[in-house]
Amino acid sequence: MATPATNNRKIGNLYANLTPQERVRLMARLFREHNPEEMRRLRDATPTEHADAYNRALGLLRVLSSHVRDWITAFHLGMERDRLMLQLVALDSSHRWLTHARLADVWKLVAYPVTESEYRAIVELERSELEPLEDYAERLAGHNGTEAGLHPDIAALLQSLPEDLVRLSVPDTHKLGDHVAPDLLAEDTRRADEIAARIRHVMDAAIQRGELPEPQYKDDELCLPVGVLRDWGEGTTPETFELFGPGFYVPTLGILFGGDFGAKWEIRPDSDADAVRERRGELLKAFLSLAGVLRTERDALPSLDPPLTRAERERAEKLADELHDAWQDRNQSTEAAVAAARSHASQRAQLYAIAAAIETIQRDDFGGEDPLSPEIREALEAALTEATQVQAVWENLNSAGSSFRIREAMGLPRGQLIHKEATADEPDPLPELAPAPLPEEEPDVAMAVDLIRHWGEPA
Repeated sequence: MATPATNNRKIGNLYANLTPQERVRLMARLFREHNPEEMRRLRDATPTEHADAYNRALGLLRVLSSHVRDWITAFHLGMERDRLMLQLVALDSSHRWLTHARLADVWKLVAYPVTESEYRAIVELERSELEPLEDYAERLAGHNGTEAGLHPDIAALLQSLPEDLVRLSVPDTHKLGDHVAPDLLAEDTRRADEIAARIRHVMDAAIQRGELPEPQYKDDELCLPVGVLRDWGEGTTPETFELFGPGFYVPTLGILFGGDFGAKWEIRPDSDADAVRERRGELLKAFLSLAGVLRTERDALPSLDPPLTRAERERAEKLADELHDAWQDRNQSTEAAVAAARSHASQRAQLYAIAAAIETIQRDDFGGEDPLSPEIREALEAALTEATQVQAVWENLNSAGSSFRIREAMGLPRGQLIHKEATADEPDPLPELAPAPLPEEEPDVAMAVDLIRHWGEPA
């Protein structure tokens, strides 16, 4: 029976006859298996001519088990920190977006009060706005010719259109599922354009007869006041002219407090002017609170009074835009998100460089044998997994109403659109706002390899 001493001698002889590559491969395996006793035996059996190769491999293993392990941990923690920051900003953005969206529901329960004089002033302001003749012709092209008040010439034209110009009703036999076929949509658009062109001829004739005043240019388009056009074409009067909801004419209400579509008018006598102003003050306090505006910021909006002149409306729009940026966009949060994303890109690139460097050293310095212990390999895989988690968070942040602000903070075009291809399910897809691309950095693998090898050089 062989004695332990005999076995040790045989193993020592075996170790002494290993080639340099066989020796470093065995070192990597023994290191990975946490077998210090066998490592000592291999060291004692290593011939002098292989000492340099042995020492280089040992130095690399020492760096991989210490410095590289620490780097992996640091990059993992850094990426996790940055991801959590992005999640916090995404959550905050989603919360603010939902809060703003839900304000529209409140307007189903309350109305926006104005006096009769204020309402008349808003009507007059709207009626004085210039509208391009082309746009108004397109508006009339949507009528069927039987509407009350329609100008007789327009009504006659619409009711006598040839069959090939009658607007499509898109019958069920022309549908693809619940969607209209693209060719029918294109044909409907062509017919609408032709009808609008014929209506323009009627309008031009009315101008020549003096029924309509001479138009004026605005932004290189021939225009007339909205009131003039609708009184002529649709039979409105200053008394019957209907406005959209107050959110369209009170910028602070529409832009800041969700009143774009849901808000309704509450027109009260001029004798109630004091009560109307008091009610608007109560609404302002309530909506500032519902919108989550900080108390220290509420004085920036003094009232919800309607602008009654064009200059007042321009000032109100400017103020509303500024307050929207301050209250809703939270530019500091956006900047923090971009900073976190760029920091994550740096951490991610360095981790990828380390991972690629380990593969290079495993291949070139250890003959393909894995030099990482199971614990370090597990830590590396966990860090690489963490590196991928940021993509979903970034997409969520972009979809939380922050895409255009992030693009702006990154110095990219703010309103870049993506035009999707038509499909049977979506024959006329609307363009989407392009998401901000996740910041990236190119991993410097060569530097990581050199760094590990430099730290592993024998003293």
